[in-house]
Amino acid sequence: MDPAKLAPLRKGLLEFLILDVVSTGDVYVAWREQSASQAQQGVSAQRISAAGNRLWTDDGVALVPLGGPTQDLVRVVVGGNGGGALVTWSTAPSFGADVLGAVH
Repeated sequence: MDPAKLAPLRKGLLEFLILDVVSTGDVYVAWREQSASQAQQGVSAQRISAAGNRLWTDDGVALVPLGGPTQDLVRVVVGGNGGGALVTWSTAPSFGADVLGAVH
């Protein structure tokens, strides 16, 4: 797959771009995104076919919309035999009060 097809996935600042590949050659990508002013953060994901086509809209899917507290430690792990992807992240609404988030 051509890496140039991965960018730009969204506007704004992308951080922690994490990916995993399934046996079909499809790629699952998850990232933490900041708004252009870096005042808001969110978590998004995208599935890209082995041919390089974006399968979850051009911008991917917003798992945590821009805004709110900081998200960190974004990870993506794929399941075998077409089992989809598990995306996890940590949200810190205040010091010492981290909450894990996940979506499958």
